[in-house]
Amino acid sequence: MIHIDPLWASALLTVVIAMLVHFVLRGLQRRWDSHRRRRLLARARQGESRAAHLLARLGYTIEAEQVQGCWPVVVQGELCEFSLRADLLVRLGKRRYVVEVKTGNRVASIQHGPTRRQLLEYQLAYRADGVLLVDSGRGSVLEVEFPLR
Repeated sequence: MIHIDPLWASALLTVVIAMLVHFVLRGLQRRWDSHRRRRLLARARQGESRAAHLLARLGYTIEAEQVQGCWPVVVQGELCEFSLRADLLVRLGKRRYVVEVKTGNRVASIQHGPTRRQLLEYQLAYRADGVLLVDSGRGSVLEVEFPLR
């Protein structure tokens, strides 16, 4: 008969239980994260659809949706290129706009630094006459221009 020290058996059982709890919680966290991402993506798609209808009602012509772009940046003489994806490209008369649709309260503001920098990057990268920031929840459209000095 094999004799197992109760203290070692207790320690081993504790480690095994801790590992099982860790793996179960990790699996639950992954499922929650996946569910949350799907929910946010669905909300974003609904917001973009509402924004397209709003802009069409305001007289804008929708030229393209989910427009892939490339933004070259030279760093220390070396070319780096970054991919971009604008929500919409629209036209009103002869002016062309790149559109960013936001669904959250805080980020749908020009006061929000990351949003403002994103809009500037879009205006430059897409060579647009201006940028439209659409708050799809409120149904508001802000025309934003960054005068280049």
